[in-house]
This record gives sequence, structure tokens and C-alpha cells, in this order.
Amino acid sequence: YKRQADRREPGRPVPTGPNVLLVTIDTLRADHLGAYGASGVETPALDGLAAEGVLFETAIAATPVTLPSHASILTGMTPPRHAVRQNGIFRLDESHETLAERFRDAGYDTGAVVGAIVLDARYGLDQGFDFYDVTMSSRRASETGYPERSAEEVTDVALRWLGARERRFFLWLHYYDPHAAYQPPVSFNERFAGRPYDGEIAYVDAQIERVFRALRRSGEWDRTLVVATSDHGESLGEHGEHTHGYTLYDAVLKVPLVLRGPGIPAARRVPEVVSAIDLAPTILARAGLAPLADADGRDLSPLWEADSGFEERPAYAETLATQLDHGWAPLFALRSDRHLYVRAPRAELYAVEQDPRQLANLLEDPSQAAAEAAAGLDQGLDTELAREREANRLALD
Repeated sequence: YKRQADRREPGRPVPTGPNVLLVTIDTLRADHLGAYGASGVETPALDGLAAEGVLFETAIAATPVTLPSHASILTGMTPPRHAVRQNGIFRLDESHETLAERFRDAGYDTGAVVGAIVLDARYGLDQGFDFYDVTMSSRRASETGYPERSAEEVTDVALRWLGARERRFFLWLHYYDPHAAYQPPVSFNERFAGRPYDGEIAYVDAQIERVFRALRRSGEWDRTLVVATSDHGESLGEHGEHTHGYTLYDAVLKVPLVLRGPGIPAARRVPEVVSAIDLAPTILARAGLAPLADADGRDLSPLWEADSGFEERPAYAETLATQLDHGWAPLFALRSDRHLYVRAPRAELYAVEQDPRQLANLLEDPSQAAAEAAAGLDQGLDTELAREREANRLALD
């Protein structure tokens, strides 16, 4: 890449905040990382990031579907608000401001390198990026899946872009490899025989470490906010689902979330329930930029600061893939520190501490306490979905 000119035209701001590196690893569930307690895995880059920063123990995806989940990460909005509800058939409207737009307007160089065509620029997530690379190889995630490219290819493009830019940067890297079908490179496949999903994760981790090394060599590491997360997890056979998209249990909703950078304490673990919609507000706050006006999420910084007064609230999640792909009912959920409630034709309530795999539906023979808990969470879903109706009304006015 040719080195980009330092575009100091009159009126263009000069950034004063940190660089920002946002890494999203597609289909990565939290409990397959060493930092989250997994054994027999190889994730030293992400584990090291957690050792130097803050790890959120209960981060919940907005949906187990790639495009709408990333729309929530980049806007801080729930899917009902940004109206991207499924892959391939929705586009993020230009009226919704994104993280990249806010950083570009603050004078940053903004770049994105994505690992699968599901996040192609035509779906609207390119808003605000000076550079949005979606060059794909001929590889497909499965026989019927989306064209993708390897983590090595994503990293190669990212390193060239980092070497060419002049100003402080906001860079989003999306790695798709842990998505089915699991096909890690030969050396990782051999080390993780019979566990190709973990082999894919180890391979991606090694490629992420290449980016981290480059930032250390360039002297940018200590002035870079690094955020690592996933758009959703993977069911791996739990609840009869082998991948993701059609259920709303922790297997597909509970994702890693780690932040490391200027002003963030090392080796801190946060137990509170947080949501993917909280990422954008948190990143902007750490960069000293104003929040997105329409964001539903909140800055998470108080959770690692003393006397925060942070009021925990349930995390909203949904999937309309059930309805749009098969004509089944849509599913909606709220995940609190005590319960997972799923609104479905047969409602479900799980006590997450006593039943972390969500196997015993408390509503099959509900006690009064379970019925009351479900009623309260169901009312919370009504409130969330009412906000969708209001957003649609305003869009028509």
C-alpha cells in the first residue's frame, strides 16, 4: 500500500484520543478461551490481553446472527432499533450513525477488514470507513455458506493498512474462521485432532498476535485501546442445535469481551451482565468522544471504577432467523444475572447460576416465584419491542 497522505486540510480535526483496534471473532463462545477457564486450548494472545485489561464474564450478544449483531456493535443499538434483523436481506440505514463515522469526523483514519461476504459493504456497515476491504477468496464457510477468507489474509491486509496510514486510527478486524465448517490449517488440525472448532480459534489467536506484535514494534501498543469480542457463540450440539441462529441460550449468546488500553486496569474481571450494545458507548467514552445520540447501550467504564453506581439491567437478544428462514415464530430473550427468559410459543425460564447449560425450564411446572420472574421479564420484552414500534413510526413520519 502506498503511504497515505496526512490529510491536514483546513478544518479537519487532529485526533487526541487513543488509537482503537476493534477485533470481532465470528462464532466464538466465551468458554473456549483460556481466560474464561477453558483447558486444552491455545489462546495466548487473547488471554494475554485479558491479563493486561478488563474481562467481562457475562457479555451477551444482541442476536446469534452475524450481520445484525455487528450492526449492534457498531451503532450501540438493539436490532429492533437499527432494523437489521437477518443476514443478506437487510441493510443498515444511513440515518444511523456508526462508530466509524464518529471517529472519521474526529480526524482518525478509519479502516475495516472483514473475513466474510456476509458483511459486504452493500449491507451498510461501511459507513464512516475510509478503507473497507471485503476482498474474498474462493473459500466458503460450508457448501451453502458465505464466501470467506482466512485469518492470515485478513491480518496481511490489516498490517499493510496500518503501515500506510499516517494519523491515529480506528481499525475493525473481523475474523470468520471459527464459523462452520471448521477447517483449520493442517498444523492446527493435527494439534486439535477431533476438535476443529478449537483449532480454528487457536489459528485466529495466532493471527491476532501478529497484529499485536506489529503495534508493539511500531510503538503504538500503549496508546491503543484494544477491544476483542465476538458477534455470537456456537451451539455445538446443545439444545439440538449444531451451529447458531435458531436458539437463544448462553451457548450462542455468551461471548468474550476484553478491553485493554490507556486508563484501563490490568487483570480486572467484571461479573455483571453487559450487552454488545454497550461496546460503542464504551469505546467512544474511552476515546474522549461524544456518545452516539441514538445508542441504547451504556458506557461500561464505571464497572471497573470505584463507587460506580452502575445499575445492572437485563440484556436483550433476539433471532428472527427462525421466522424469516422457516416461517416459525421469532424468538426474543432477556438475560439477567439470575435468569434467562425466552419468549417463544412455549416460554422458557432458566436459573442461570444453578443451571448454566439451561436444561431445566422452570415454566414447565412453575412455582409462584418462577411465574413472577417470567412475567416481569416478559414485560421487559414488551418495553423493548415497543421501542421498535416507536422507531418505525418516526421513520414513517
